[in-house]
Amino acid sequence: VGYDGGDRGSLVYEPLFVERQQLYCARSHPLFGYRVGRLNELRDEGFVLTGDDEIETITRLRRRYRLGTKVNGLAEDVNEARRLIVNGVGIGFLPVLAAQDAVRAGKLWAILLDEFEPSYDIFLLARAQPSRDTATQLFIDEVYRRIRAQRRS
Repeated sequence: VGYDGGDRGSLVYEPLFVERQQLYCARSHPLFGYRVGRLNELRDEGFVLTGDDEIETITRLRRRYRLGTKVNGLAEDVNEARRLIVNGVGIGFLPVLAAQDAVRAGKLWAILLDEFEPSYDIFLLARAQPSRDTATQLFIDEVYRRIRAQRRS
């Protein structure tokens, strides 16, 4: 289960849901409580980046608006990025679901207007060749069954 920016013929892509990301800051940040409609306004802000784990959609967005050129922190994963952002190291992109508890607790603030949130598909990825063991095949079949049942309802 995950994001895949390329389309490889050796894999079957079953869409599961659309993940949205938002740009967050900590309670201690001057932008806390404000929304930004123009991304280029954030060009001089210190960012927390996730390095190799960053989704291509986010990387392209950052490059287009020259965001993250001032790096205040580098995290190996989303959980570490959230911790750094909550502690005021810098602003950064996080999946909305990964940040929701901290937002509810008043520790994080969503900076972007909702219509500017980047989004991308999350897939169930499986080899196209059905050379899977029985447990794996049963799991994939059950996931497909549930996805299709959910789409019908």
